[in-house]
Amino acid sequence: MINGIAYDWESIDIFVVPMGTSVSITEITYEDNRKIENIYGKGPIARKKGRGNYEASMNFSIDREEYALLQLLLGGSVYNQTFFVIVNYANDGQPTFTDIINDVDITKQATSAKQGDKEVGRMKLDCNVGSPILWNGLPAIF
Repeated sequence: MINGIAYDWESIDIFVVPMGTSVSITEITYEDNRKIENIYGKGPIARKKGRGNYEASMNFSIDREEYALLQLLLGGSVYNQTFFVIVNYANDGQPTFTDIINDVDITKQATSAKQGDKEVGRMKLDCNVGSPILWNGLPAIF
């Protein structure tokens, strides 16, 4: 933190990059995990550990106009094309961090609207991530 300014939404650049063009999103969540479970034999004490599969996922929200551009860039259907996402965290005078989410496939899309909304039509997209997330350039798992 420099001069009391932490990384915030204004200091984040997000690029959803199919076909070399970026689209603007309004919210993003990405995560990964790998389960590790104890393996028991006789008795109540674990004898060893077993490692599960690595899993990654992502979801993001996008305004309706940007969603239309994303549809166009993905060939009309958001379900038919794999793409990647770059998230840059940067403030003046602070180090830049770049996360890359590769092999992204959209698995669900939804929207909602209700009386009193100031903005309607925002799309919420859930995604499967087929490769390890690169957290500041380093894969979560080798």
